[in-house]
Amino acid sequence: MIGYLEGEVLFSEEQKLILKTNHGIGYQVFFEHTLVPGNKVELYITQIVRETELSLYGFKHYKEKKIFELLLGVNGVGPKSAYSLITNVGPDEVIDAIVLEQIDVLKKANGIGKKAASQIILSLKDKIKTSASAKSIRSSLDVSGDDSNGHIFDDALLALQALGYKEATIVPVLRGHLKGCESSQDLIKAALKSI
Repeated sequence: MIGYLEGEVLFSEEQKLILKTNHGIGYQVFFEHTLVPGNKVELYITQIVRETELSLYGFKHYKEKKIFELLLGVNGVGPKSAYSLITNVGPDEVIDAIVLEQIDVLKKANGIGKKAASQIILSLKDKIKTSASAKSIRSSLDVSGDDSNGHIFDDALLALQALGYKEATIVPVLRGHLKGCESSQDLIKAALKSI
């Protein structure tokens, strides 16, 4: 199975990319971004094999690939719907929506209705550990973002939970303010102003 490719972009438009490797082989990959031909790129790949089709789906980050593969394990969720969740909703938001059981967030993706969103939550909420700490939301898939941001996020979430705020309320607020904060104290202050 192909899990990773690197090479030169030969062609890119909408969600199609042709990537030429150093061995002279060109792979057609579903990829969310349009890239400039001639540029070098490295992608994590999920290979889908069916009776009449062989497809490659590309991701910039391993975390996206891993969540995509988890989604593929859900009954009724195909590769295009799973890819739409990763590209239109975002990997962190998908994790939060599953843990916090936010059907409307999952429905933002093409091909995901209420029934499919409910099935995703039912199938994956136990796989994505639902303990109260933010660390489990991000790292239950054995993937994490920037360590310093992770610690800031975790500390702020635990502090706000100690003040009595519910996880479902504060996780989206904290995520929205994380980029602009250098410490957990800054993040807590920003979140409290928003709540």
